[in-house]
Amino acid sequence: MYESKKQQVLTRVQFILRMINHLLAVIVLLILSLTFGMAGYVIFEHLSWTDAFFNASMLLGLIPASILI
Repeated sequence: MYESKKQQVLTRVQFILRMINHLLAVIVLLILSLTFGMAGYVIFEHLSWTDAFFNASMLLGLIPASILI
């Protein structure tokens, strides 16, 4: 996937495409993690989807816990 030291540096377009692919992979992982976390709260803790979203987001670090204060 990555070039070795002996290969030439990527062109600007290739580098930008690589960064876009990595960004999409991170977004997919984040959405999957949030979805599974929410489903766990709904199934096991019997929370509403809104509360499950809030709790799962706090665990993933998306929402600071200081907004509760």
